[in-house]
Amino acid sequence: MRTTSGNAAGYPDALDDLVRALIRRDRAAADARMAAIAERLRPPVHRRTPSVRARAGIFERDRYQCRYCGVRTVLTPVMRLVSAAYPREFPYHRNWKAGEVHPAVETISATHDHVDPVTRGGDPLDPANIVTACWVCNSAKGNLPLDALGWTLRDPADDGWHGLADRYADLWDSLGRPPLGPDEAHWLSVTRRLYPRPS
Repeated sequence: MRTTSGNAAGYPDALDDLVRALIRRDRAAADARMAAIAERLRPPVHRRTPSVRARAGIFERDRYQCRYCGVRTVLTPVMRLVSAAYPREFPYHRNWKAGEVHPAVETISATHDHVDPVTRGGDPLDPANIVTACWVCNSAKGNLPLDALGWTLRDPADDGWHGLADRYADLWDSLGRPPLGPDEAHWLSVTRRLYPRPS
């Protein structure tokens, strides 16, 4: 279980001091406490998502390992195919509907995350600002900077892990080539180029 650290750990004390100063009608002390935790709002950012090809390159660079907690992640389209083979035992819902997906989908799906959040000025398409994250860490981080959580980036520990993306085409073939959605078909094309089959 993660604990709150970094800037977030100081918020309760700062807000306590601020509230006490306001109650005392000591605006100068309250202003000083607010200055320490103030955040400037930014205008809404039009979110641009990296292409499948760019995300595949980022996932491969990170060896499909969450750069926040180190867990090995799995390419989500692979888990969709596992669900096609075992729909009751490994349920999948394309929108990840609560109660209708296997816990593995909700925990170890490979996702991309912006280290410097786009809402705080981070570049939405720069691979240097994008890392592989498990869904749990991606959700927990939200739009916070790493220092607010006391997190640091981890280096990938398992050079041989490819998130089962290297087996996606073989799995699809072995299951009789079930229909794929447009995004899944794009992943199939990209992973075939990244992990060519031996001739």
